[in-house]
Amino acid sequence: MEVFCGKCGRVVGRVDDGKIVPGKRVTVACPVCGEKILLASGEEKGREAAAPPPPRESDSAPSGGEGSGGFTVGGVISEAWRRTRGLKGPVWGAYLILLAAMAVLNALAGGVAGLLGTGPAAIGFAVAGQLTISLLSYPFLAGIMMMGVYRAVNRPVSYQMAFDFFGRALPLIMATLLVSLVTMVGFVFLIIPGIYLTVAYLLVLPLIIDKGMGVWEAMETSRRGITRHWFKVFFIYFVLGIILFLSAIPLGIGLIWTMPMLIAAGGIIYREIFGVRGPAA
Repeated sequence: MEVFCGKCGRVVGRVDDGKIVPGKRVTVACPVCGEKILLASGEEKGREAAAPPPPRESDSAPSGGEGSGGFTVGGVISEAWRRTRGLKGPVWGAYLILLAAMAVLNALAGGVAGLLGTGPAAIGFAVAGQLTISLLSYPFLAGIMMMGVYRAVNRPVSYQMAFDFFGRALPLIMATLLVSLVTMVGFVFLIIPGIYLTVAYLLVLPLIIDKGMGVWEAMETSRRGITRHWFKVFFIYFVLGIILFLSAIPLGIGLIWTMPMLIAAGGIIYREIFGVRGPAA
């Protein structure tokens, strides 16, 4: 009999049917996600499937399907604080790598610009170099956002996730630029549309990665999904902004906890509004 993990969607092993005692309940932990898997006869499994599922623990979350949207401001902030455990190391490790890579690239671009002198060619190269470095940071930051999404559904998180989505660099860069443009237009004409769009487009990048959407589809999906909960999302980030500001006062030490908390909150909001696809997807 194959041992199948319903959470991972994977076959994680095999067990000889003759070793399964009818009526005896034996569970094993999935080596990938830690989910408890019942090893039982077909009759026992049928009774298990017919029984109502046990209530989830407070720190657990659905790993797929549509989100419930039943979140609250206090609930998200409280859960985000709990989920900083296991997230601080990967987030700050990724940020340090990003800062180091940008420093090296800036130094190289500055060196080449220096060799070109002070003419238009040097200025053009410097501007192009800075733009390229900024564009390349978008897939990296999208990977950090996905750390929050994965943490929200108890999937393993590591700093290497920051490099996992460069294969989708083009749509991620296009989406970031288009969101910036549309939001800027909203601020130019009226402040309120700009604020609305800033919040409404917060989940565009995870939708491109997790759901495989195109740029405009992800923008519209994010806007429509967040609009139903706009004020809750706004106040979650408003409160987190205050927390971030206060935590930065004592030499920025508090940011060690509050930055991962902000990323975890984004993952929780994404989970609650859109759900998260399974690993096999």
